[in-house]
Amino acid sequence: MPVVKVDLPQRAYQIHIGPDMLSRACQLMTDLELHGRALLLSNRKVYRLYGGRTRAVLEKHYSVYPYLIGDGERYKSLHTVEKVLRFLIRNRFERGDTIVALGGGVVGDLAGFAAAVYLRGVNFVQIPTTLLAQVDSSVGGKTAVNDPLGKNLIGSFYQPRLVLADTQTLRTLRQRELLSGLGEIVKYGFIADPQILQTLGKHRQTIAPELIARCCQIKAGIVRADETEKNKRAVLNFGHTIGHALETYTHYRFSHGEAIAIGALAAVYMSILRGHLKYSALDKIQKLYRRLGLPAHTGLRLSADKIYRIIQSDKKVADSRLRMVLLKDIGKPLICPVEYEEIVRALDII
Repeated sequence: MPVVKVDLPQRAYQIHIGPDMLSRACQLMTDLELHGRALLLSNRKVYRLYGGRTRAVLEKHYSVYPYLIGDGERYKSLHTVEKVLRFLIRNRFERGDTIVALGGGVVGDLAGFAAAVYLRGVNFVQIPTTLLAQVDSSVGGKTAVNDPLGKNLIGSFYQPRLVLADTQTLRTLRQRELLSGLGEIVKYGFIADPQILQTLGKHRQTIAPELIARCCQIKAGIVRADETEKNKRAVLNFGHTIGHALETYTHYRFSHGEAIAIGALAAVYMSILRGHLKYSALDKIQKLYRRLGLPAHTGLRLSADKIYRIIQSDKKVADSRLRMVLLKDIGKPLICPVEYEEIVRALDII
């Protein structure tokens, strides 16, 4: 079973990927000398599927306190974090205790942010149960909650002590949840490894642990070089500038991965307009999307002004200039300033 190491100078940790990882959670946590109590943070849907089993495994060594939130982006908020923190305070959790996130990106991001701010930092373990979380959001230490003005605007960098990606949990995902994960996998093909796109084109129904591990390896290498996104790590935002804006603009009508896939198409088109890619690249990518079942357009009339205003409040704006990740070629990203007119033209094709 693949093991990927996120080799940071003071906060190195491992990602264990494969079937039946849930049964190894207690052993791997105690191997890291994590003791005390565990807050098992999940949502009701995931907990019904895996909560009882996870709790039973952890209770071999830990006193486990389940805490359940609602399902969906609207629960990824300061209000929800406040309730989690109050629960920790009332139950007198200490700095040596651990928050365990069992769920997808919303659960992981929110649990990580709570772990970062409670007592200025407590132990944090990720058990991602969605494809998107396993290949992306559980890795790298970005934690955040949303604000009505934008996605992930309130957060911190806070690395987990351990990530356990149990691939058996992917069997219970709905098709749309799998597609959301594919949107992030495609991103890694665009920015780092074109072979991923070829693999998906041939074997779209098979998400092997090795493919998940490859995505984690790419992200781990980028995070190792730039943990807090001073420069190089920003390439992981490919497709996210317009993608996040679409999520906010449509009140999360699109899943995260769907929005990122559409945002990636817009970035490809902008790269074509700048002469970096040939027009044929857009056609090839749209065909791949159709094969995978990913959306190639929104089906909406988008207001460029509203989208641009949302983007202007994004974290990627620096010195009042919007920077986006474009492509010199497939697998060769570049970060550069972009103008309003380019955004308008890109929105026309989505």
